[in-house]
Amino acid sequence: MNTKLKACYFYLVICLAAGLPATASADLLTDLGGFQISFNSAGINSGSYDQPGADYNTFDALQGFSTGSVFAFDTFNFQEDTLLSFTTISSNAYYDGFHDPNFTNQFGFVNNQGDFTSVVSAGAGLGGTGQAVVGAGDDFSLALLSGAGNLFQANESENPDGATHLIGYQVAQDVTVTIENANLFGASFTIDLFAGDILIFVEDLLSQGNDVTNWCTEVVCDGDFDYNDFVLVVRAEPIPEPATMTLLGLGLGGAIMRRRRREEDEEEEQEAAA
Repeated sequence: MNTKLKACYFYLVICLAAGLPATASADLLTDLGGFQISFNSAGINSGSYDQPGADYNTFDALQGFSTGSVFAFDTFNFQEDTLLSFTTISSNAYYDGFHDPNFTNQFGFVNNQGDFTSVVSAGAGLGGTGQAVVGAGDDFSLALLSGAGNLFQANESENPDGATHLIGYQVAQDVTVTIENANLFGASFTIDLFAGDILIFVEDLLSQGNDVTNWCTEVVCDGDFDYNDFVLVVRAEPIPEPATMTLLGLGLGGAIMRRRRREEDEEEEQEAAA
């Protein structure tokens, strides 16, 4: 995330809401302990949040971020064409692209036709970014396509095991976060978060019956639901119409173009039927 814009962002919540005003100073989070800063499993276990219906307020992994809140989320849409920016800030999964680039987690979104669009790959490493344009009024859901081929959506009912695999956390004020042990090799990563940003925490394995083996123990493993397998920042920025056309020229506006073509096809079908 290389932009310093602090205005005109929108929370990715069920109902679109304007972003909170930016603050003048940033808090440096360096000593939160456990999962909050290192994304290790010490601060959370499978009993904290592992099945549908769990209480988001007890998700203790995020207590260190005192200026935001955990929330449930499902399907979104925007009132105008919107640019989504994704940044990887932690990846502690087997499917990180290092062990086998052919089996790598992909994060993106699913449209209302059920089509998945990959925006950023875990293989890009820490700081890896991706962008996509979502058309005004288009429904979509954030999702992860795991290296094992499982599609995990924000709506738990759409997941193969019915479990929650994506958790969202909205940032309420500007903050600079230093993340230790942000990947399997113990790397650290520092990023500026702004009011309105959304952190997405992902569990990339099924709750049971995974057809994969652990690269260390060589035994079949199930999801531990520590939600540290893939962690991303999502930022949404509305796009004026001229800028939308520019992005279409750059190949970022496929969703908008497909929607407009679909609307034109529907109009032609209605005229033919009449």
